[in-house]
Amino acid sequence: MSRSRSASVQVRSPSGKPLSDCARRRAREMVRRGRATWISTSPPIIRLTEQPS
Repeated sequence: MSRSRSASVQVRSPSGKPLSDCARRRAREMVRRGRATWISTSPPIIRLTEQPS
């Protein structure tokens, strides 16, 4: 159930570029660590908060 929900999640980098499927899984981990923001739109968007290098 939760897998089908996460399949529709859009993951975007700070540049606004959609990320690939495998990057979504990593983005969800970053949300858990507080390194990404979950925007509850429809479909939901995970915005990565990458630290400036």
